[in-house]
Amino acid sequence: MQTDRLVVAVADDDQETLKILSEAIKSRFLEQGVLVDLYTYSLLPTLEHDMSMQAFDLLFLDIEMPEIDGISFGKQLRQQGDQTAIIFVSNREDRVFEAFESRPYGFVRKSNFEKDLSKVLSSFLAFRAQYEPKRFVITNEDGQETISIEKITYIEGSRHDQLIHLVSTKDVKTISSTMEKIEEELEGYGFIPCYKGILVNFRYISLIKDDTIILTDGSVVPLSRRKASETKKIYLALMQKKSSIIF
Repeated sequence: MQTDRLVVAVADDDQETLKILSEAIKSRFLEQGVLVDLYTYSLLPTLEHDMSMQAFDLLFLDIEMPEIDGISFGKQLRQQGDQTAIIFVSNREDRVFEAFESRPYGFVRKSNFEKDLSKVLSSFLAFRAQYEPKRFVITNEDGQETISIEKITYIEGSRHDQLIHLVSTKDVKTISSTMEKIEEELEGYGFIPCYKGILVNFRYISLIKDDTIILTDGSVVPLSRRKASETKKIYLALMQKKSSIIF
């Protein structure tokens, strides 16, 4: 069995519940051959502070939290371009559709915790193995640099070089390669050819219009009208694979 290691945060304002959730989550991951560095939080601002210094692979958030609730916190992360996977763990089943706005990976009911947790974690690990996170080697005149594919928002052609746009930064990397070669290398990792010389990472798509795509960081990329229908079809298919919402 392959052993992986993830960094996971669990947030709940009830200390006893937090302990029970944490032990169960760690146990379920271990059953799947995954080791977990697990951090617990009773306040989301504390988690926010730690996220500025520590990268997390997955967040388990209670919806009803003091200071800022879980859904608002999730929306805030998405507005900042943060795509860390979120699973809501709550009794507030009436807020499932509201939770969609923060594009969570899943929703686990506390009333059906054991069953829901096993299902959503199995799905999450299967998705992660297929799409998250891969490394991409950029070769240019300065040498080689390795970056995480999940940090790339989109790639655009610029004559003989290609420009790699990264999330939450103005930094643009230049790679000495053809778009055809890059597209072949990234096939199967969620990049959609939406316009001639442009590949967009589906993880960062916020809105698809008739001739443009709006990304979560506010960037706007062109969308070919000829490719519009196929782009939407591919995007929906990828989102369906990614989503494990339980309600």
